[in-house]
Amino acid sequence: MIKPKKKICVTCGNEDYIFSKNRCKKCTSIDYAKKTQDNTKTKPNIPPKRKYKPTGELLVFQSVFIRQRGICAVTGRKFASFEETSPINYMHILSKGAYPSLRLLDRNILLVVADVHDKYDNRGNDKLYESYPKEKIDYIFELKQDLKSKYYNV
Repeated sequence: MIKPKKKICVTCGNEDYIFSKNRCKKCTSIDYAKKTQDNTKTKPNIPPKRKYKPTGELLVFQSVFIRQRGICAVTGRKFASFEETSPINYMHILSKGAYPSLRLLDRNILLVVADVHDKYDNRGNDKLYESYPKEKIDYIFELKQDLKSKYYNV
């Protein structure tokens, strides 16, 4: 077994057993205490950075709200004001990922309740037809076909 030798600490100059960065146990623990104190200092109140760049959808959502007079296109529910709505209430008929150029086209967006939006995007057509009037859902799919034909210039 190798026995550790005492060396001179670069911080305090005492001869002792060396632990980290050529320092003795005492100097290493002091350095560690300073680091933890620095982390507990209060940081100035800096507002968090914006996570997302503005896309322009807010203005389009406002125009859709006005166009539909605050009424859901499927259920007929009246929203009291624009502030009562959230992005989940604005459904893109043709998705933003597949058709990025139609993202800000107001004809591609409908004001709906959150449940309609969820079923349209995630649950399939049969769930929509089970829950809501057939003529309203048919209207959405007619709009979808019309937008696709205009997109592909058919």
